[in-house]
Amino acid sequence: MDPSDFNFSGKVVAVTGGARGIGLETVKLLAGHGAKVGAGDLDLPLLREALAGVRGETAAFALDVTDRGSFETFIDGVEQQLGPVDVLINNAGVMSIASFLDEPDAVAERAVLAVDADDDRAVERVLLADLDPHAGAHAELVEEGDDLAIG
Repeated sequence: MDPSDFNFSGKVVAVTGGARGIGLETVKLLAGHGAKVGAGDLDLPLLREALAGVRGETAAFALDVTDRGSFETFIDGVEQQLGPVDVLINNAGVMSIASFLDEPDAVAERAVLAVDADDDRAVERVLLADLDPHAGAHAELVEEGDDLAIG
């Protein structure tokens, strides 16, 4: 599906892991289609540098997706600067560049347990807690075969 099939104009989108790779390309794409994009990353200086070259409205925030307080601060910052979040793209992840056999256990544990698995709990609790299903609010979180829907 082509991104131009969607109308992002004026939508507020929060993107985790926005300093490089897929996250940065997602920020560029959405901002280029009129979204107001709040990006979060552990490496705030790199994120700020990366967003300086992005066309459109963006804002950079420090974010550690393994820390619920950090995630709450990220969402609060996005909402204060850009408005209520319409879309969250939970992109943050850890990728080791070492071979599997040479990868330190601490990197694997952080990647698999803290970032790539547990960060969903923070997302669910922070964003979904404010939804009122009786007012027509709806959310879906889909990642690696898991899904959650409130509707």
